[in-house]
Amino acid sequence: MKTPKDWEIIAQKKDVEEIKKLLVSNLIKKDSLFKKSILSVLLTVVSTLISTFFTTAFSSKGTTIPYWVYLVVGCFILILSIIPFTKDIIFLFKRTPTINTEAIISSVDLFDNDIIYNTMMANKYCEMTLDKKNSPQETNFYKTETCYLCKKILHQLSSIEQRAVSYEIESCGFGSNKRIFSERILAVLDFIDFIETQLQDEVFSKQIDSQKNNLRNKFFPKID
Repeated sequence: MKTPKDWEIIAQKKDVEEIKKLLVSNLIKKDSLFKKSILSVLLTVVSTLISTFFTTAFSSKGTTIPYWVYLVVGCFILILSIIPFTKDIIFLFKRTPTINTEAIISSVDLFDNDIIYNTMMANKYCEMTLDKKNSPQETNFYKTETCYLCKKILHQLSSIEQRAVSYEIESCGFGSNKRIFSERILAVLDFIDFIETQLQDEVFSKQIDSQKNNLRNKFFPKID
């Protein structure tokens, strides 16, 4: 059985992960803004150079050079200027997260960072509830926290996007393509069943049974 100190360490690790995630997110945003700024300045400079080039070329009187030569040279300058930034341009206009992608990433983060942690804490409080050395007040407190966390977990699961769930572990992916393996959701639901059995509280069971069934139907629909 984990001691309070063990759980304090787990909580600290969770906080560290949250800070790391926040820092990485901010760095990505700053990097994206930096690239957009550089691209904007580059295009402004290139467009100014080309405009000046054509203005000078077309205003030259008595020139023997055909206009199409100026056009070719101008296009060549534009291409040479953009080539080094091709990857950045593709990233900015093709890889920009959509609202749907952000919703999926948010669901994955919610499961990995909150639901799993709350499930572990619910298990710990359940173990403490069953400790016969408790005073009545301690037992009531631990049981109340256990029930609260279970309800919170079910509420959080209900907000998970269906598209964020993968039923094949090979399709879970990484980064923006990361998904929640369905068996992990099933394991959480089964664990809440186990806690419910341990507590043997009819009022608590009535409060969560309907929500558990709805979640099972949502993520694991029966095929007739």
